[in-house]
Amino acid sequence: MRLAAIVLIVVFLFSLCLSCLVGPASVSQELTFLSAELSPGTLYSEITGTVQLPEDLPEGVDIDATVLFYDDEGKLIWEQPIEMWLVPGQMRPFEVNPGILAESYDIRTSGPVQVLNSKMVLRSGGTTPEVHGEVENSGSASLDEAEVVAKFYNAEGIVISQGTDSLRPLEPGETTRFRVQCFSEDIPMTYELFWKPSAFSQRRSADYA
Repeated sequence: MRLAAIVLIVVFLFSLCLSCLVGPASVSQELTFLSAELSPGTLYSEITGTVQLPEDLPEGVDIDATVLFYDDEGKLIWEQPIEMWLVPGQMRPFEVNPGILAESYDIRTSGPVQVLNSKMVLRSGGTTPEVHGEVENSGSASLDEAEVVAKFYNAEGIVISQGTDSLRPLEPGETTRFRVQCFSEDIPMTYELFWKPSAFSQRRSADYA
């Protein structure tokens, strides 16, 4: 009986010393992005360019020019005049934005006005672009305060917007949805996601095909 008691005391003391050496179990805070998708919002076409009136005209005129918008089948879907007054030799930029998405365009003029340059660019408006998805608390500790941060990049890789979404408290294994909007006239083509306070990040490309 006395020997058994001594053995139990030794085992207890050994366990106590071992726990002191090892220390308490480590606790981790991790957030995993289960899914993410970029919605580009409402896209529309914008035409910008420059027009000029020749210098040899005796007086200024109201220019006569019209921008024609076509769909992917070459069908005319919209036309809008360029309205401005020019004096001889004057150059002025113009911008035409009817709020529709076109495949191509043409500029028709009459009279002396000259179109020096023009281009069509895509813009985003109406429905705000956003990235949305789902995250999971993949750590062993509760996440009482965390937020998803999203950076949005245009086609040239330049940051055009950054936003956050605060998450509700998450127990280990719990999931929740997030949504971060992009406030920019430019179109987000890629995005980067990370969460605070972790340094976790990932980057994906948007596919509009």
